[in-house]
Amino acid sequence: MNNRHIGALATFMLVAAGVVVTPAHGTVVFPGMDTVARFLQCQSRAVNDLDDGKLPIAIVAKRVAARCQSVHAKMETTLVRLNGVGWGQDYDLAVRAVEQERRTKFDAKQLIGTPPELKRTVGCMLRVLKVMPDVEGAVWHPGVGDGVHQPFLDYHFRGQLIRFQLAGSPGHYTFTVVLSGLFTTGATVPNDFGTGEVEHKWKAQCGADAETFFP
Repeated sequence: MNNRHIGALATFMLVAAGVVVTPAHGTVVFPGMDTVARFLQCQSRAVNDLDDGKLPIAIVAKRVAARCQSVHAKMETTLVRLNGVGWGQDYDLAVRAVEQERRTKFDAKQLIGTPPELKRTVGCMLRVLKVMPDVEGAVWHPGVGDGVHQPFLDYHFRGQLIRFQLAGSPGHYTFTVVLSGLFTTGATVPNDFGTGEVEHKWKAQCGADAETFFP
């Protein structure tokens, strides 16, 4: 494996793992992240639309690659220009996307009662959580509480309940969570119980805006 292939693989693993944060956290933002995010979202939506779970992965992957071909081409051009490496063939990436989608299937009944414009986003968010280490029991609650529609998504991170409340309006939805603000021994910032990583993955893979608040 030459340096170019190693660089491309490292690029893929970096973004796929969600290790991309803002300068405010003191690390480098991955160049071309906007185009990568658009490509990931295109793939996720295409797989969701085209895969019924019965067709061979190769057939679904070809259809996904065809639908996202223009986005992939733009992403590759951007990454090569900025980094000297690309992500790889669109078909190979589509195969990975279909395989990942099938591994992360969830009970779609959770989405009953969810506003139509939110279903795809919330489904993606649940799939992201399903494959994250230390995360379990992710559930979307679209119901009505005390006569007011207050949807929320919760899960457990190492036994700690995390609850993201839905706020905003169609076209401007956001998910927010308020944590204790307690510091662990020796820490210089409050414990976010992994929500920072979750938020970055949701943004990159689902286009979802989420934010953690401390009292």
